[in-house]
Amino acid sequence: MAATLSVSPLLTIGILFFFAKVMGILLKRVGIPTVVGEIIGGMIIGPFAIGGLLNQLFNATIINVDSTVELFSQVAVILIIFSAAAESGMSGLRRAGFEAVLVAIGGAVLPFIMGFYFFFAIGRSLPAAILLGSTMAATSLAVTAQSLSRLEERYGEEVDLIISSAAIDDIVSIIILAVALTILTTGTIQPADVFLIVVGTTVTWFIMLIASLTVIPQFIKVISRLKDESLLESASLAIAFALSSISTLANLSPVVGAYLGGLSMSRTQAREHAMKFTNALNSALGPLFFAVIGAELNFITFFNIYVLLGIIALSAIAVVGKAIGAGIPAMVKFREFQSAFRVGVAMIPRGEVGLVIAGIALQRDILSQSLYAEIIGMVVVTTIIGPIGLERLYHVGRSAR
Repeated sequence: MAATLSVSPLLTIGILFFFAKVMGILLKRVGIPTVVGEIIGGMIIGPFAIGGLLNQLFNATIINVDSTVELFSQVAVILIIFSAAAESGMSGLRRAGFEAVLVAIGGAVLPFIMGFYFFFAIGRSLPAAILLGSTMAATSLAVTAQSLSRLEERYGEEVDLIISSAAIDDIVSIIILAVALTILTTGTIQPADVFLIVVGTTVTWFIMLIASLTVIPQFIKVISRLKDESLLESASLAIAFALSSISTLANLSPVVGAYLGGLSMSRTQAREHAMKFTNALNSALGPLFFAVIGAELNFITFFNIYVLLGIIALSAIAVVGKAIGAGIPAMVKFREFQSAFRVGVAMIPRGEVGLVIAGIALQRDILSQSLYAEIIGMVVVTTIIGPIGLERLYHVGRSAR
């Protein structure tokens, strides 16, 4: 039998991107959010569907989500979040205020608690239940930002709160993950350890925030004197990737660094130019992230009734936990149910942080392949439900106005 031909992953990237883009456009025309169309496009052309058939037909790895494809997907995430933060800016964070912290904490802690009790009830150990529960905590800032990208003008105050809350939500989720990993490593944890983790993570975030807001505007001011627009474009990318890398070194999600980079650029005179450039790149690469989410879902797992029931149960916990946990604190700001409910629905999508946590659990043999598939399924389901729910809710809001 002939050896399987290994094809460059760039072909996979090109096919995934193009197919996701086409599906996003087509489904948008029938009222389905673009993000959902891009995920479905990835599912259809992925290695567990048509892509797998192509691989067998040509005896080659034409469609394969490997580390290179994942890297490009990560670049897409960074661009999506950098663009959203640059557009919202510090003014958006200030307008959101302390309520954003309340929404982030409520939206992360309630689904975590619900997930923890679910996993503990089905027989998982205490440390494992804590780690698996933490997969429920983090909102996907990339999915949320992309879904809200066209609503800034009409619903600016709500959008500011959602984007700020989703960014802070990542910090809360990282704290939960750090506590869970400490318990797994040591077998126990003291209140003092939890306090140190919370303080350490929060202080790290504030140091990065202050440093980026202080240094980056000055850096942009200096290079602006050269009066070269291409240099400003390069600087925007350098800032986004550098802060994402620093964030990873500080044991935070790269998403946190991308968000801080966007906030910093929003305080410079190059903001409009940087936004125009990164939005163009985002339009080009953004669909790849959502296509990869879809491509990583194995359709075969759906034929197992227990896995299917698990996905339904996890998705229900994730949806209800987020909608209530984030929606109730939003009432503090808006004092109006419809706006608060929209905030809760906007926080429903899970994504990159939850997938990272699930990957850690799989590596430590805490997760079986079937339970890992259930968590991946939950991420995909919530990523689809969130944008569809927002599309319907904001359409109702526009009609009412």
